Amino acid sequence: MTKTSKKASNRKRAEVELVPHEPVSVSSVLLGLAILTALIVAAAAWMGGSMSQLERRAGHMVDSAARSMGLAVKYISVEGVNDDLAEDLRFAALVEPGENMFRADPHVIRDRLEDTRLVVNVQVHRFWPDHILILADAVEPVALFNDGRSWAVVDGLGRVMPDDIETLETAGLVHVAGDGADAAAPGLVEALAEFPQLSQRVELARRAAEERWDLYFDTGIIAHLPRDQTMPAALRRLAFMDRDSQILSRPLHSIDIRHDDQVFLKPSLAESTLSGSDEG
Repeated sequence: MTKTSKKASNRKRAEVELVPHEPVSVSSVLLGLAILTALIVAAAAWMGGSMSQLERRAGHMVDSAARSMGLAVKYISVEGVNDDLAEDLRFAALVEPGENMFRADPHVIRDRLEDTRLVVNVQVHRFWPDHILILADAVEPVALFNDGRSWAVVDGLGRVMPDDIETLETAGLVHVAGDGADAAAPGLVEALAEFPQLSQRVELARRAAEERWDLYFDTGIIAHLPRDQTMPAALRRLAFMDRDSQILSRPLHSIDIRHDDQVFLKPSLAESTLSGSDEG
């Protein structure tokens, strides 16, 4: 074999090696559908159809093409919630079996599910060619909120839950009231969770100036807490005082622990009257 024929053979081999086989990808299919849509729109326009008609025709053609290639929704799975809520989420997703997978936008579906205010931590995944997976956590009620007219359940994000209050488990929930109490309730509940000996005795937490809380205990004592930033430390001090001296069982009207270095105790009206008669 001559040098010229060897070079030609090597060149042909190199040309073959530079053209690898590429499997068909989703992006390729999408590009093909886009081109098909453009051709349909152009043809319909040439035939004199209106734009709305063109869009409908193009949409039907694209959907038909996607279904013919197996790119249609067949399974909608929901994980992380109970069966009843899962069914509600499938309905809220507004995705029907047989729908074009390209139309099942995960971001749009997630927004729809979050708008229900029934779930948090929502994730939506498309598994090609036909599977939609929804992951979510059910919202949990954390408090009962009184807006001055009625009671409503507040979830862990400080939102009033849409469900009828009678359909939810509300036993043991902290009762809150006042402007902004619904949004601030999760922070209070989280702080109180560290001190169950206090939280179990709180009958009402009233929001003050939308920046702090007054706690009304079952003994009638009111504890004035500082602003939210220092509230956990104040609750710790109150818990220690009650453990060491049973301060919540004393004849007091209020305990003011809004200051780091001082605690102000106000006796109850009955105690003040009794003390005054003894002195007289």
